[in-house]
Amino acid sequence: QSYYESGDDKNCLRAIERYEKVATRIFRQDHDFAETLPMAIVSAKKVMAKAKYVEYAEKYLEVMLDNCGKENWGVRYFAAQVYIDLYAITDKNDYLEEAYQIAYENVNELVDEQTALNTAYLSKIEEEKASKGASKRERQEVKEYNKYIKEKREKELPPVSEAFYLNCELLFALADKLGISYREKKDIDATIHENGEQIFLTDVLDNRFWASTSVEEMDSDDIAIEFNGEKIVIPASCLTDRSVVTVSISNGTVLNDWEVKEVKRPKNSTDCSEFRVTMTSKDGKKHKFTAGETITITIVPVSDAKDYAIEFRYKVVEKKTLGVIKGIKIERITE
Repeated sequence: QSYYESGDDKNCLRAIERYEKVATRIFRQDHDFAETLPMAIVSAKKVMAKAKYVEYAEKYLEVMLDNCGKENWGVRYFAAQVYIDLYAITDKNDYLEEAYQIAYENVNELVDEQTALNTAYLSKIEEEKASKGASKRERQEVKEYNKYIKEKREKELPPVSEAFYLNCELLFALADKLGISYREKKDIDATIHENGEQIFLTDVLDNRFWASTSVEEMDSDDIAIEFNGEKIVIPASCLTDRSVVTVSISNGTVLNDWEVKEVKRPKNSTDCSEFRVTMTSKDGKKHKFTAGETITITIVPVSDAKDYAIEFRYKVVEKKTLGVIKGIKIERITE
């Protein structure tokens, strides 16, 4: 690792070679070795000719996966990316098949993590209770923890497991590239959507990850949203904890300082679409809207997937009372 971090790629590779000569296989899997090999593969690509690199990477990918538990999705994800790189060099579909299998196994391993996050988000918060013999300090810690989870719940948005999301993206990209069969697509859906249920609580995000079923794109006109220039009220099912919200005004102004003020949940409701999220903007409060301006609200549920945005359009019009102009109002534009 020290050689790798200092950019000494040749000695990085020599260190791996020396380790293999002296290492004693005490355990069935050498997890530390598996987590070190990505550095060796990256170094190999820098210093070796293509043919030699392909041979080296292929050998050590196998070693890495043999020594890596299924729970170590990061190392396995790296391996999938290297197989994709080997495909780019050699044009051999076998490498894509290897990458696909790894991504599928990662998704299968990580789906429970996303399910657990969903369950926790939709369930009532469970406060901790201090034990009978707890000290004053311990009771205070429990009190502060309960205060923290209550405050967090007041602004909490639908969760996304980063690990699960990344592997879903990789799996679907590879499935598309390989042109997998309908049966394989059904297998993917059965893995991700147990009993046909959503895996992501955010509708736009969940719709992306159905392999065998064509899901209709959401019509923003069907979404109940409120907007007055400084406040947006929208269902939680349109957002995640990684969303980006921007409001673009036709005069060139962009409001991008939107923050969650509160999330209101109807009593006993476990339907994310019924949770109402209120977002506020300090810049929006300062902006002087003018009649004739048009406004576009863009919500990107996951910040690095800008192609899957939801848009809402508004216009600023004069407000008249008894024929006399009394200011302006913001009206929604629908088709």
